[in-house]
Amino acid sequence: MILATDVQYDDEAGTALVAGVGFQDHRAAEPDLSWTVPITSGIGAYVPGNFAQRELGCLLKLLIVRPGDPSCGPRPTPGTCH
Repeated sequence: MILATDVQYDDEAGTALVAGVGFQDHRAAEPDLSWTVPITSGIGAYVPGNFAQRELGCLLKLLIVRPGDPSCGPRPTPGTCH
């Protein structure tokens, strides 16, 4: 599985939305899965060159919530697995 990730920050609100898109093959035209996880607290300030302070914690939270996990619920909704 190839996983592409990104984090969108709302600095005013101190929140973030983390997204993951998974592909079985790098030539795939469509993803096999995708999910998002809202981060509502603990967002560090942006410091150039300091990946771990801000981005890494958000990405780790994305990996904890996996698509297909029963805690994601039966329907795709924002902030849960789709």
